[in-house]
Amino acid sequence: MPDSELAVQLRTYEQGLFCLHRKEYTGARELFRRLIDQSSGQLLDQQVGFYLGLAAAHKELGEAPRRSGRSRTPASPPWRSRIPSPGGSSPSTLCALFRIWKREEESRDWREFLHRFDVPKKTLDLFLERSRRMVEKSVELRRVFLL
Repeated sequence: MPDSELAVQLRTYEQGLFCLHRKEYTGARELFRRLIDQSSGQLLDQQVGFYLGLAAAHKELGEAPRRSGRSRTPASPPWRSRIPSPGGSSPSTLCALFRIWKREEESRDWREFLHRFDVPKKTLDLFLERSRRMVEKSVELRRVFLL
């Protein structure tokens, strides 16, 4: 993917997060759907964020998420592209989301995955702190809050 397309994609992703934070869930849903549709057929690290954003929008709208043929599990991480630091960011987000949604076993699986991830302890601590803060802020706001 050319750098210019990546920049546009990341801007749209940030707009989607901004919509989530402003409780504009329909707009967020549409932005994340567009990103997923535009990146279909590609295996990109940033797609994890697109699916997480879409799931959060669906959850806040009370909708069932649109199913995809792709599976994102600890056994099959999708991180292969050149995005700087996706490795622990996505699992820490998943850990937080599953805690927020009271799915403790899945949250624990992603937390364990983070502990097996080959990163320095300080980096691991930052990923876990990021997850903790997302849960804390989501509880405080009574809605999903992604970082």
